[in-house]
Amino acid sequence: MKDPVTATTGITYDRESIEQWLLTYKNTSCPVTQQPLPPESDLTPNHTLRRLIQSWCTENASLGVDRIPTPKPSLDKSHFFKLIKQLQQPGSNIKALQKLDFLAAKNERNRKFMVETGVPKALLSFIVNCFEEISNQGLAEALRVLVFIRIPLAEAKIFLQEYNDQIIKSLIWVLGCEFKPQVMVKSHAVLALKTMIQAASSGFLERLEPPFFEMITGVLKQTTTVSQQGMNAALHALLIACPWGRNRLLSYLRARASTSQSLWERSRRNSVAALRGNTDSLSREVPKYFLCPISLQIMKDPVTATTGITYDRESIEQWLLTYKNTSCPVTQQPLPPESDLTPNHTLRRLIQSWCTENASLGVDRIPTPKPSLDKSHFFKLIKQLQQPGSNIKALQKLDFLAAKNERNRKFMVETGVPKALLSFIVNCFEEISNQGLAEALRVLVFIRIPLAEAKIFLQEYNDQIIKSLIWVLGCEFKPQVMVKSHAVLALKTMIQAASSGFLERLEPPFFEMITGVLKQTTTVSQQGMNAALHALLIACPWGRNRLMMVESGAVSALIELELGIQEKRTTELILGILFHLCCCADGRAEFLSHKGGLAVVTKRIMKVSPTADDRAVFILSLISKFVATNPGLEEMVEVGTVTKLCMLLQVDSTAPYLKSKAMGILRSHTDEWRKFPCIDKTFHKVY
Repeated sequence: MKDPVTATTGITYDRESIEQWLLTYKNTSCPVTQQPLPPESDLTPNHTLRRLIQSWCTENASLGVDRIPTPKPSLDKSHFFKLIKQLQQPGSNIKALQKLDFLAAKNERNRKFMVETGVPKALLSFIVNCFEEISNQGLAEALRVLVFIRIPLAEAKIFLQEYNDQIIKSLIWVLGCEFKPQVMVKSHAVLALKTMIQAASSGFLERLEPPFFEMITGVLKQTTTVSQQGMNAALHALLIACPWGRNRLLSYLRARASTSQSLWERSRRNSVAALRGNTDSLSREVPKYFLCPISLQIMKDPVTATTGITYDRESIEQWLLTYKNTSCPVTQQPLPPESDLTPNHTLRRLIQSWCTENASLGVDRIPTPKPSLDKSHFFKLIKQLQQPGSNIKALQKLDFLAAKNERNRKFMVETGVPKALLSFIVNCFEEISNQGLAEALRVLVFIRIPLAEAKIFLQEYNDQIIKSLIWVLGCEFKPQVMVKSHAVLALKTMIQAASSGFLERLEPPFFEMITGVLKQTTTVSQQGMNAALHALLIACPWGRNRLMMVESGAVSALIELELGIQEKRTTELILGILFHLCCCADGRAEFLSHKGGLAVVTKRIMKVSPTADDRAVFILSLISKFVATNPGLEEMVEVGTVTKLCMLLQVDSTAPYLKSKAMGILRSHTDEWRKFPCIDKTFHKVY
C-alpha cells in the first residue's frame, strides 16, 4: 500500500483501490467484511502503517524494493472552490482549466468533489463566455473536464433555465470551429450537447432551431471529425428531439422539400397532442390545411404567399428574411423576400372555430393576431424621434421592434430609421445629453447601417457623426461594455463608408479615443475590439494618420493587446496595423522600444494563419531593413526571429514571395548573425 487508509469498518486499504471500489464501481459494502460502506464514508490515513511500510522498503532496498514516497495531503473541496474563482478571472482562467484537467484525470475522488463544488456549471459558463467573445482558448480543456466528470442532469436542467439556449448555441459554435486535435474536442462537444438535450424540457426541445440540426447532420456526414462515442452521442441527441414533428422535418425543409403531400401527411400525426403536450389523449385529427408546412403547428396568423401556399406568418418571415431563402418551401417557385404576404382571414376564423369546438380536448383558442406593422408605423416613429417630448418613447418602441423580428428591421432600413438615429446621436452630442443614446446605438447595431446610407449621411453632416461617436466613447454608461461596443461598431461602419478625402482629414481625438479603447480592454466586447482595430486599419494607408496613431501610443497598445488576447481575427488585424505603422520611422522606433514587440510578432509566425504570417514577415522585413543597429539584431536572435524565419523557409506550404522576403531578411545580416553561437549551425546552409 502506497497510501494506506482505514475505512469505518476497521479494514485498511490502499486509498486508490478503495476509492475506485466505492466511487468508480459504485459498490456500497466493505470488500472484506461485507458491512455497509457508503461512498461518503470517511477514509482515515493510517500513518503508522505507512511509516512501517516505508521503513521495510528502506531495509530491503538492496533487494530492489523501491521506497514508498510520503503521499501528498489529499485535496478537499476548498481547493476546487478556489479553482472556480480563478476560472472566472480572465488572467488566470487558462491555468485553472489546466489544473482542473489534470485533477479530473487523476482519480474519481477529485471528479466527485468537482461535481459537488459546482465545477460543471462554472465550465459551462466559461464555454458560453468563449462563444460570446468568439475565443476558443481553453475550450479543449473545459470540454475534456466536462466529459471526465459527466454533467449531472439536475445541474444541466438548472443551467438551461438560467442561460436559456445560450449553451446549445455555444456548443453548436464549437462544432463549427477548427481545433487540434479536432476529433477529440468535437467529440467532447457532442457528448456535452447530448447531455444538455437530455436535460432539456419538452418546451425547450420544441424551440430547437435549424442550426442545431444542420450542425449535428454535418457531424454525421463527416465521420472523421468525431469518435464513435461522439457519433453515438450525436445520434442520441437527434433521437431525443425526434418526437416533435417540427424537429423531424426541419432539416428536410431546409433542403427544399420536393412535394407538399408528404408534408401534409406527416403534419397530421399527433398535432392535437402537440398543442396539449399529451400524445396519449389524442381523439380527433387536425385538418391538414390548418397546419403550417414549416412549423407543423396550427397556424396562429395564416398568410398566403404569391405562390398560393398558406403559412404561419412567423415561420414564413423567418424562412425568407432570417434564413435568406428565395423560394417557396413547398412549390420551389421563386419567392423573393419583398413579396407580399396576404392575411388569410377566412382560414384563421375556421381555425379559431375549430379550436373552440375542441376546447374540451384541451385545445387552446388561437387569439386574433394584431395587424402587422407597415412602413407608415415607422414613419410615425421617425417623426416622434425628432420631437423632444416623445423621442425617448419612440426610441424604446424602435428598440423593442428591432429585437422582435427581421421584417421590422427590414422596414426600418427602408423607411430611413438609420439616418434618423444617426441624427439623434449628433443632436445628443451637440446638446451634451446621453439620454436615449444606449437605445439608439443598440437599434443601429440590430438593423446594421447600410453603407450607401452611411455615405449620404457623411456627405450631409461632414465629420459630425464621427465626433459624436468619439464623444460617446468618452461618456460613462451602465452597462458600459454594451453601449461602447455598439458605438465602436457604428464608428467602424462610418469609417468604412468614408471617402479617401474624408479619411485624410481625420483628427487626433479620433485616434486617441480608439487607442484608449485598445488600452482598456474591459470597456468593450471582443466584437467591439475587432471593430476598433478594423477602423484603424482602414485609416492606415495615409501617412498623416499613421503619425497620429504613433503619437497616440497605438504601437504600444497594439503589442500589449496582442500579448493578452490570442484570437485569430484580432491577431490578423493587429499585425496589419503594425505593418503600416512600421512603414514610418517613428513607428519603428516605438515598436523596437517595446520589449515585447519583436517577440510577439515572431511568436505569431506559423501559429495563426497565412495572413498573419504574411503581415508578420513584412513587419520584420521593415525592421531589418531600416534598423540595422547591433542591439536590434541581437534582440532578433534572442527572441528566436532568425530561427523562426529559417523554419519558415523549410515549410513547403509557404508562399514563394514570402520565402523570398524571409530569405532577404536573413541574407541582409548574415555576417552579424553568424557571430552568435546560439543559432544552430544547420540553419546557416539556408542563407
